Amino acid sequence: MTRTLIAFFIFIGFANLAYAQTELPEKVIYDQEIIDLMNKAKAEMKAEDYGAANKTFRRALATRKILPTDLSYLFAETLYVVHQYQNSLNFVEKYLGLAGQGGNYYEKAIELKDLLNAEFEKIKNCDYCNLSGYRYVTCYNCEGVGSTTETCHNCKGSGKTVCPKCLGEGVYITFNSFSGKQYVECDVCEGKGYITCTLCLGEKILTGTCSVCLGTGKIASSTICNHEPDQLVDDHNHN
Repeated sequence: MTRTLIAFFIFIGFANLAYAQTELPEKVIYDQEIIDLMNKAKAEMKAEDYGAANKTFRRALATRKILPTDLSYLFAETLYVVHQYQNSLNFVEKYLGLAGQGGNYYEKAIELKDLLNAEFEKIKNCDYCNLSGYRYVTCYNCEGVGSTTETCHNCKGSGKTVCPKCLGEGVYITFNSFSGKQYVECDVCEGKGYITCTLCLGEKILTGTCSVCLGTGKIASSTICNHEPDQLVDDHNHN
């Protein structure tokens, strides 16, 4: 009888433990501001106004409040449409990590990831854009040359500088115990008082690698590349 009671209580204990382990977690209650922003963004996506949706999702992120997992996918989809591929990939991977195969948008997230990988492959093989997909344009600073020419700052464009030995006098003074003070023609500048600029070597100008494009002759615009050679670009550099 005693053994039967012990076995019964052990069974009850394991049953309670199993129930505790399978009990569903409490449902998260989201802040009303987050709910409103998410609904607004979804409506904007439905209206295909992805630029507005992008801004609305960013407002939700800026609140630093708890966000629904689905927001990660919806934001990733929006970022894909507005061509922010790397950010889109970051958020779709975050969604898959949080939601897993049980997520509401799991299949769509996998499809989106495949689309992103296809875009990254196009970008990698394209000579007309940078790794973020923005079209290259000719560098405005060097006009595509990759280097710039400017007046030498050391000699101020004269090609010569004051002699460091005689300080421009052309002579220097020596003393000896027999004749006293003597003026001697400077052996560095040969009496001229100046020497050839040691920086530009008398060329009066300096040529160096362009500080804007770092010698490439091109910079990224804010136009998304279509990977074709004849694309028109209307704007300037991408910041």
